[in-house]
Amino acid sequence: MRILIGLLAAPLVLGLAQTAGAREGGRPGRRGGEFWRNEQVVEKLDLSPDQVSRLEETGTGFAARERELAERWKASREEMQKAMGEEDFSLEEVSRLGDALAGLAAERSRLKTARVIAVRQILNAEQWSELETGRRRMAERMGRRMRGGNRGGMPKRGGPAEPEDME
Repeated sequence: MRILIGLLAAPLVLGLAQTAGAREGGRPGRRGGEFWRNEQVVEKLDLSPDQVSRLEETGTGFAARERELAERWKASREEMQKAMGEEDFSLEEVSRLGDALAGLAAERSRLKTARVIAVRQILNAEQWSELETGRRRMAERMGRRMRGGNRGGMPKRGGPAEPEDME
């Protein structure tokens, strides 16, 4: 039974890891440009030169850590894919690799949270509120809800488009 669970869990972990990488574009630090590099945003938020400088330093530091972590995650994912493709793969090895991949995904999440906190520490409450409002507006203009909502009114993957479609 443990072997069966392991065989079913490994592709799930690998699939979740690939989805996380695709969602983030597979390139941490490359989120369409940092907001403090956009003159209009700097003006709208009324960022001081000191704040812009601190945000740049913070962003640079996190970008380096995010790149290093992304490289480790990619190597771990490739190692997992290789192990799963072997004819006589080892359940113990695949489980170990799955655990390592899950650990790296958690580390990426913690780093992303730390980055948001670092930015919040530089901005005052009014600037933070304005930034969040701008992000929500942009998301709405792009036709999607923030934080994992479905996009553009499309049905969730694998689910029916309308309740009557369930019949």
